[in-house]
Amino acid sequence: MEVKIRTCVGQEDKLFLFDNFVETRWAEVSYFPWSTTEKMTFLHMQFKTRQAAYRSQFPNLETYILLDKGEKVGHFMMSAGDKNLHLVDVFVIPSHRSKGIGRRVLLSLMEKYESITLQVFYENTHAIRFYKTLGFVLAKEEVPYIKMQWKSRNTA
Repeated sequence: MEVKIRTCVGQEDKLFLFDNFVETRWAEVSYFPWSTTEKMTFLHMQFKTRQAAYRSQFPNLETYILLDKGEKVGHFMMSAGDKNLHLVDVFVIPSHRSKGIGRRVLLSLMEKYESITLQVFYENTHAIRFYKTLGFVLAKEEVPYIKMQWKSRNTA
């Protein structure tokens, strides 16, 4: 496995981000008594709103595409300072999960920053367990999310 990270650029990458968003939300909207077109319109509206909220909340937001052998397999969004990083969004497409992609990305970020924070949906027990294996601990519960934090052992 050869994981590469590159900056998100262009319309094709934006469509990839939207597809990832749909992947995470489709189970929820599948219960709505709407047509597929109405569901996609709703999801597009939510996606645009979420992206605008991220840009407003995190002015220095950076978005990266994850590649495995040239294939787009996920993305992450981050807001970084000199020593601290907040992971805003992390997504690996289902067919590439549990293959070490997320672990490699986080380990590389852990080499660069003294502290990393993120939020996880409280029912996403798989992700919570994953982050705990990397040394993240519960920092705060903000229902429906759990804020987790990792600190380098080298920090005072």
